[in-house]
Amino acid sequence: MLLKNPLCGDVIQHTGGLRKVRFSDSKRNKGKRGGTRIIYYWYLEKSQFLLFTIYGKNIADDLTTSQREQLSKMLDMIKKRSNDD
Repeated sequence: MLLKNPLCGDVIQHTGGLRKVRFSDSKRNKGKRGGTRIIYYWYLEKSQFLLFTIYGKNIADDLTTSQREQLSKMLDMIKKRSNDD
């Protein structure tokens, strides 16, 4: 699903373009709201799908500010290295 429509996730503000998509979790009998979150980046210029993290809502409702900052820094490093090639 994500590779067919990589822009389907909601953009997470202040992360440089990271996206979040929700999936149902049939093993835990949870719908999208209570299911799994996938944080990813679609690198359009490189046609690359970068997976950052997957977590269940039972683990966390959302990313903390610190987690968003860390993931944003990781994305910046990836972009910089990619542009250096």
